[in-house]
Amino acid sequence: MSEVAEIIKPVAIESKPFKVNDGLSRLIGIPIISLIMHLVFHTPENESLQLTHLQGIFMSSLFTITYWEGNRLIWCWLQNRLSHYSQTRKRIFYLVLSVLTYGVFATVVIQYIGFFIIGTGCTFPHMVRGYFIGLIPTTLVLMIYEAVYFFHSWKNQVLESEAIMRTQVTSQLDALKNQLDPHFLFNSLNTLSSLIDENEPAQQYLFRLSDVYRYVLVSKDRNTVTLREEMEFVHAFLYLAKVRFTTGLTIEKDIPDSALEQLVAPLSVQLLVENALKHNAITRENPLTVSIQVENGFLWVKNEVKPKVHFESGTKVGLNNILERYRLLTSIPVQILKGSKNFEVGLPLMLG
Repeated sequence: MSEVAEIIKPVAIESKPFKVNDGLSRLIGIPIISLIMHLVFHTPENESLQLTHLQGIFMSSLFTITYWEGNRLIWCWLQNRLSHYSQTRKRIFYLVLSVLTYGVFATVVIQYIGFFIIGTGCTFPHMVRGYFIGLIPTTLVLMIYEAVYFFHSWKNQVLESEAIMRTQVTSQLDALKNQLDPHFLFNSLNTLSSLIDENEPAQQYLFRLSDVYRYVLVSKDRNTVTLREEMEFVHAFLYLAKVRFTTGLTIEKDIPDSALEQLVAPLSVQLLVENALKHNAITRENPLTVSIQVENGFLWVKNEVKPKVHFESGTKVGLNNILERYRLLTSIPVQILKGSKNFEVGLPLMLG
């Protein structure tokens, strides 16, 4: 079955995380903005306080460095935690709130530094004026940061959309190339069914096998299926597995009805169950328990770790296939928890 799942493997693309590469911009931008701010806001009041142009540039530079570097750290922190394009409004809201709050503390500190070093004004009007002056370069710089990040996100979205389109074309081409194989197999299964007595256990096994193969063929052209459809398929697959392992396999399910209409990638749950059966020892004396349950918006497939004596080295192609498909389908990553006693994979449930 894991080989069949590879039919819908998407074209992989490398989605590079956004990295702020602004060293040269800061090196050039901070002195330029400091000089401009001094020339624009150097008033007769400054001269009455006997502030020289050099002292004025010092204060402008202090404001620019503190605002630029501090707000840059705030922006980077928020961007790392709210990076998806769907979180843009939320990120900008917190950014504005944080920048305005940071500006108050930064202005107070800078004004007192200026007062003690070169004797600048440190009254409340001076602080209010410095605060609003500092917001001018802050707004300009953060707009540039957001514009660069928006372009980066837009480019990634275009690449991912093209990857999904290429995946669909590839799947359709594979379906055309293998069109004769399903007909041949179904005809063979129907012929075999007519040779088996209706009450024979083999007849039930054959029916389940037909259901499994039919689902694989139907779902391979779809990006998502409902959890209800996937679990009906898993139920048929587990029937086949229980015939093989008898009492050596125990399945525990805890899926509320409210989750059955949410979406998963086709064949993903079955593939995780199959991997559990493939990589663990299963005997009547030492049965394997596989749990399928919904927790906090994820469908978890959990199994005990019981390594085989003669271990089959896996390629991890099946699990990588799941990770890649979910990366293209949703911004919520697949969760993998590997311990000494348990192996757990959580698939994010998507809204229909």
